[in-house]
Amino acid sequence: DHGSPVENSVAILKLFGVDEDAYQVGKTKLFFRAGVLGHLEDHVISVTEACLRIQTMFRMHRCRVPFLKKRENAVRIQAAYRMRQARIEYLELRRVKTAAACRVQSSYRGWREREEFL
Repeated sequence: DHGSPVENSVAILKLFGVDEDAYQVGKTKLFFRAGVLGHLEDHVISVTEACLRIQTMFRMHRCRVPFLKKRENAVRIQAAYRMRQARIEYLELRRVKTAAACRVQSSYRGWREREEFL
């Protein structure tokens, strides 16, 4: 149930904590005492700033969540690639060391056989 514009205006003023002595209701206008309009404008500014902060945080969240997901996926891909490269390097190092050890063992066995033969 919506009241008349005058009743709605008076209800809004009460909501903002404006005393009944600080304004007077005419037929088509509200008349304020000195300083009341500035007080109401300060309220409007603070509400507007709060709305802007809410919008800013919402927009930031809306952009940040997909960004964080993309960054997480990129880090996983990079980690998998580095792990693969490390595995390849390790296997190559192991192959080289194994080949060197086999060569040393083979040389030793050959030397030992020649010593026993002579």
